[in-house]
Amino acid sequence: MNKKAWLEELKRTNNGKILLMLSGGKDSSACLTILRKMDLDVTAIHFKHKWGYVLSTNEARRLCSMFDIPLIEIDFTEAFSLAVVGYDGGRPCLLCKKEMYKMIIDVLKHGEYMWLCIGDNLNDRTTINRIERHIAGREDEHLYCSSYFGSELGVCLPENVRVIRPILDLSSVDVENYLSEIG
Repeated sequence: MNKKAWLEELKRTNNGKILLMLSGGKDSSACLTILRKMDLDVTAIHFKHKWGYVLSTNEARRLCSMFDIPLIEIDFTEAFSLAVVGYDGGRPCLLCKKEMYKMIIDVLKHGEYMWLCIGDNLNDRTTINRIERHIAGREDEHLYCSSYFGSELGVCLPENVRVIRPILDLSSVDVENYLSEIG
């Protein structure tokens, strides 16, 4: 399947509403610009905690304002704090992601969104390998659009929700160049 197959699939459905994970970083910002240039129905979701950078939140707000996109902001300080109590497995980054993913699932369970957009890029080799294993033998799934989310973290998408990854064919440098080109 080609990389634009996710767009064709999205247009065939009766629910084209997309929930975009917007960190405020370059990858999710590139996804936001791509989706808006295609005039798709996008709502962004941004997670913050008391140890995070205000710059990311401010950038998420700025971009959503600039593109007239609704922004859901979730402070998950408490959930993250509870997750790390007693944790001695090194850096708690995976726990952070798992807590965000669980909260996204809660939003997706309401059925308003059929699509979740994630800014994985070509440099995310571990994620790409996991997607490839997940979609093996499934004709209705491909790298750019699948049901793979975070099963290794114990988090699964609600039925009928699909993940789109519009910049999966771009390297980090390509993403930076794209954002520079569009200003």
